[in-house]
Order: sequence, then structure tokens, then C-alpha cells
Amino acid sequence: MLKSLLLFFRKSFTTNLQLKLEIIFLTKQLEIYQRTDPKLKIHRTDRMFFSLIMDLFSNWKERLFIVKPETVIKWHRTAFRIFWRWKSQLEEDQKLAGK
Repeated sequence: MLKSLLLFFRKSFTTNLQLKLEIIFLTKQLEIYQRTDPKLKIHRTDRMFFSLIMDLFSNWKERLFIVKPETVIKWHRTAFRIFWRWKSQLEEDQKLAGK
């Protein structure tokens, strides 16, 4: 009872944007759970979603239920590595084209 009361007061002070992000975050997890068979299958787009929302949503670790938070951090690092490789290659190609 006390925990519920404290949670209510905490939620009443959170921003509207954070509440909307939390709803989106939880809805996405339900969508993944409903569309998969007994073995959970997480697609590349789902991984990208979780990697992007972890920067926007402050308490994402507390609301993540279908995978471990460490897994999402690993996906985020992998996505950044791919992005950085692409960006570096793009800059290298522009330098070669300028010569």
C-alpha cells in the first residue's frame, strides 16, 4: 500500500513527455510479446527502437521487462559502432572525391 502511494506521488510529478515515452515503451514490449511464439523473437527494428529510446527515457531500466538492460546497452553500442563506421567511411569518400 505504501509503495503504491509513493509511486502515485512520484508519477504525479513526472513530466508529460516522460509519461508518454513510458507508455510507448511498455506498448512496444507488449507488441513484441504478443506477436512472437513462446520463444521471444526480437527484430532489428525492435533493437533500434530500444537503443534510441534509452537516450530519451530516463527510467528505461525500471520499465524493461522482456530483455535485460545490459542487452539493450550492447545493442546501443553496436548501433553506434555501425553509425561511426558509416560516418567515417563517408568522410573518407568525400576526401577522396575532393582530390
